[in-house]
Amino acid sequence: FWDEWRKESDIPDFAKAVSKKVANEKKSRGIVICGSGAGVNIVANKINGIRCSVCFDVKQVSDGRQHDDLNVLALASNFIDEQTAQHLVKTFLETNSENGINKYETIPNASELLNDYYWRLVTQFIKPLLLQEGESFDNHNIHYRKHGKQ
Repeated sequence: FWDEWRKESDIPDFAKAVSKKVANEKKSRGIVICGSGAGVNIVANKINGIRCSVCFDVKQVSDGRQHDDLNVLALASNFIDEQTAQHLVKTFLETNSENGINKYETIPNASELLNDYYWRLVTQFIKPLLLQEGESFDNHNIHYRKHGKQ
């Protein structure tokens, strides 16, 4: 059934729809599924306010809910059986976050910190690998430019 359904559907669109719904309805939770769990996890975490993780055991789900306030659970259908999936979902739905507080909301400008980190990574390590003499790098939109032309 899974293989047939997967061919007929666009899993990233479902993951995006679930994640947007959860992001817009505080205190709600969502579950997304794909073969590895990685694809839906990536899509979900691109939505502002989503904290998604691929989980394989009950302790991982419980810790994620309690300590990280996971609001979307990604399941890897190729790596877990139906009984494990049921236990993971049950734990996800029944476990509350510690005091209902999302510790990441207390970090000011977390996305700016990440952007700054990635920008330094790109400019210090990746740029020298890509650019040759006479080429430049646009600091505003991280587009590769050669001799001032985009």
